[in-house]
Amino acid sequence: GDTEALAYALAATGQLAALTRDLEAAAALARETFAIAAPNGHFWPAALASFWEAYSMPTYRRAATRLRELRAQLGAAGAPHSVTAALAATEANSWLTIGEVDEVREALRFVRTDDPPDYLDLGLRSVAALLAARQGRVDDAEAHLERLRERFPNVPAYVVASRAVAEATTGIVAGEPRRALDVLLPSIEARVGTYGAEWLVPLAARAMADLAESARDRRTAPDDVLAELAGLRDAHPHVLPRKMGTSYEHD
Repeated sequence: GDTEALAYALAATGQLAALTRDLEAAAALARETFAIAAPNGHFWPAALASFWEAYSMPTYRRAATRLRELRAQLGAAGAPHSVTAALAATEANSWLTIGEVDEVREALRFVRTDDPPDYLDLGLRSVAALLAARQGRVDDAEAHLERLRERFPNVPAYVVASRAVAEATTGIVAGEPRRALDVLLPSIEARVGTYGAEWLVPLAARAMADLAESARDRRTAPDDVLAELAGLRDAHPHVLPRKMGTSYEHD
């Protein structure tokens, strides 16, 4: 039969299982897809299956570790760098979430390419900007974000949660919490459920707290921003759920 068509069909079914949070089924379908796709050279459905299996993991650490294992298996099977790099970019994001900086750097070194495709550049720049911001390297973070704005001029930052998180974190570290909120609040309102969505509400609360502190430092009443913060807490008492996976609920 047509193993490629079967692999894509299984990968699509696995994605549906992941979206409906049937994570046990998603993981089983992912493994079945990979077993059919990788040995037959159908590397993109194998990569998709790798994502669904990773999303089914209970923690970011296990997700990142599994992605590293799967990209090694795909590389050994002859997958091109464009495929294995896609896995490494998501792996880097998972390592960054739990603060494993050396692992982030290893994954980013693996991915490095002079002319990444759009889907890869978006993920890479977002991770690199967030890493730089968390380390206090604001200029480096800004350079990555500027590259994103140049390459994706028609895609607002709030549409992709990981990019919104990178933009907002850079704004907070740079002492510009209102700039952070200009990205975070539209993303929260749109209920963006992509990778990193769980950080949107906590970062918005942090930015509002910084604004309140700044007002106090200026001996100005922070009533407006405190009301804004109360409204955020009332509207979103919990973090926004991601559309796939539950690892953020454990880490």
